[in-house]
Amino acid sequence: MKVTKNPESKGELIEALATDVTEFIEREPRLFFNECDMQVRLCVYLQSTGHYEAVVPEYRIPLAELVSRGVPGTRDGKKWIMTGEFPWNNDIFADIVVKSHGQYACVELKYATAQLRNSLTLFDEPLLGNEEIIKTQAASNLVMYSYCKDVRRIEVITEKFHNVAGGVALLVTNDNTYWDKPRDNAKYLPFSTHADREITPGALVWNGQLSSENLKSHMPFHISGRYVCNWHPAGVTDVSRKGHPFKYILNIINKLK
Repeated sequence: MKVTKNPESKGELIEALATDVTEFIEREPRLFFNECDMQVRLCVYLQSTGHYEAVVPEYRIPLAELVSRGVPGTRDGKKWIMTGEFPWNNDIFADIVVKSHGQYACVELKYATAQLRNSLTLFDEPLLGNEEIIKTQAASNLVMYSYCKDVRRIEVITEKFHNVAGGVALLVTNDNTYWDKPRDNAKYLPFSTHADREITPGALVWNGQLSSENLKSHMPFHISGRYVCNWHPAGVTDVSRKGHPFKYILNIINKLK
């Protein structure tokens, strides 16, 4: 796709954003040290394209405003009691928001790593110590849950604000757990991001009981759209100690008619 400067329609904005994020993640060979690193560098890249009037990280949307716009929730003293349509009881933040011709779109990011095999350098100098700069992140099941929740976050923002066209949800990892199909009895199966998995509209509920502590902070929720987990090679050249390269999935969330 050839992206025009400052896309005007909602469809053009989402198409341009998806193309720009894809080009960034496929062409960037340097390792991201963490999710914040990826977020900052993506913001800089999006600004450099000239396609947007504004690129804003950590865009805050107050919960009280969302309730005012129809998100179901009731007040219990100082706390909000929410439902599966909106599995948050606090203000939410979009990782990145872009603006073009009065229209907005959101980007949500997830970056999950396995320990690297390749040697790293700092300031182009080899490491003298044995510190692990990039470690294997635990709880991949909860990261997958959070990715699905990122999709839902964009859905809700898009549903409740007329000027929001939609957005894209990105997951980047060198951990094969995310693209390998889990066992049929895996508790996280409804939230799995395995290759070619299709997430369909409806409730996403854990396949079995979680611990009460985990369930309290990872409640089931609903998805409105349909999304497929198509994995593609990322540009980062480092691989995990098991030899797995970095890959990514990108799902597009459009305003439902």
